[in-house]
Amino acid sequence: IDAVWQCKSYSDSLKVSPAFALQFHLAGGICKLLPESALIFASVDNPKNFTLTMSSVKGPQDEFSIAGYAVDDFNFCTVANNGLNLGFLSYKGNAKISVCADKLIGMDSHLFVECLESAYDDICNGVDNASSEELKPPDLTPLSAKFLEIGLSCAVAGTVALLSIWLAKK
Repeated sequence: IDAVWQCKSYSDSLKVSPAFALQFHLAGGICKLLPESALIFASVDNPKNFTLTMSSVKGPQDEFSIAGYAVDDFNFCTVANNGLNLGFLSYKGNAKISVCADKLIGMDSHLFVECLESAYDDICNGVDNASSEELKPPDLTPLSAKFLEIGLSCAVAGTVALLSIWLAKK
């Protein structure tokens, strides 16, 4: 559970970070200057390319239809030459994990399935055996933010105190 809260905290910090906008604009400028062959190497042919892609999609919670046919179920699937693709998808209150693996990575798919099933069983047991008290997220505020909060509080209190002393003298 702590790992989930840490992931949420990290994701939340990324959502407000200026790094994404900075990277987007810098990469966009650099990509315009690079030849197409360099971009192809960086994204496809690079042997040091990433080997895992994960995607989490919250699907519709109500049934929908396409061309008049009700959609009972659907899966996540992607084709990429990066090794392993994991897709987490929910639909109509159910969740699925879809796995696409490149046979060139030599993955033991049976062992991988066993690990996934074991992890799922651990999660189910943890939920079933959880206490009835409400879980509260741990305080994952970075230390720098705590120092900033204390510093700002002291600055505001000091400014108010100095202002009141100054006003009292007048």
